Amino acid sequence: MPRIFLSGEAWSSKQSSCQLARANAKPGGKRGLHKFAQSKRTQYSFLMLELLIALFLVGTFALPLAQFPMRAVKQEYNSAYGLQAQRIADLSFAELKENLYKQEIPWKEILKTRAEKKVLPNENVEVFLHPIGKKEFLLEKTLYSVGKKTKEGDEYRLATYRVKVTPKDKTFKLFRNKKHPVSSRIYTYQTLLCKQAAPSAQTSAPENTPPIETPSG
Repeated sequence: MPRIFLSGEAWSSKQSSCQLARANAKPGGKRGLHKFAQSKRTQYSFLMLELLIALFLVGTFALPLAQFPMRAVKQEYNSAYGLQAQRIADLSFAELKENLYKQEIPWKEILKTRAEKKVLPNENVEVFLHPIGKKEFLLEKTLYSVGKKTKEGDEYRLATYRVKVTPKDKTFKLFRNKKHPVSSRIYTYQTLLCKQAAPSAQTSAPENTPPIETPSG
C-alpha cells in the first residue's frame, strides 16, 4: 500500500533554507559575528597606531627642513630693510651736499675737527614696505673735516659726514657685524671742499679792461 503523507507533514519533514540559516545562526552565528567585529576592531587599532607613528616620523623629519625656507624669508626681509636704510643714508648725504652748495652751513662749522665735530639735528624717517609693514629709523648725523691752507690763501678741506641709522624698535636686529647682531650701523661719506681766498683790492688790469671779480667761497 502506498504511504500517504499530508501536505503539512511533508512540509514539516523538510527544513527550509531560511530555517537552516536561523538554526545555524542561533548558537554559533553570534559568536562568528562577534569574532568578525573583534578582528575588525583590532585591525583598525593597528591601522591607527601605524598612522600615528607615520605622522610622528614625518613631523620629526619635516620640521628641520621647514626651517630653511623660513630662515630664507627672514633674511630677505632684513635685506630689504637694510637696502632701505642704505637709501635713506644716501639721501641724507645728498641733502648735506645741497646745503654745502647753497652755503647754508657756515664755514667755521665745517672747519671743526673730529674731536669737536659738528652735530647736526637728528631725523626720524619712516620706511614702508608693502606687504611687510612699516619701520621707523633714527638718523644721527655728524660732520667734521681735515685740511690745510695754501700760500695763496686757498683752503682745502676733506669733509667727513657720518650717519648713524638705528631702528626705533629695539627688538628689530637689522644689522650684523662679523659674529653678532648689532642695533645700528654707521654710514660714512666724504667730499672735498675748497674755499678760495678773497681777491686783493689792488689788482693790476690792462687799460680799458675791467677787473675780473672772483666770488669768495
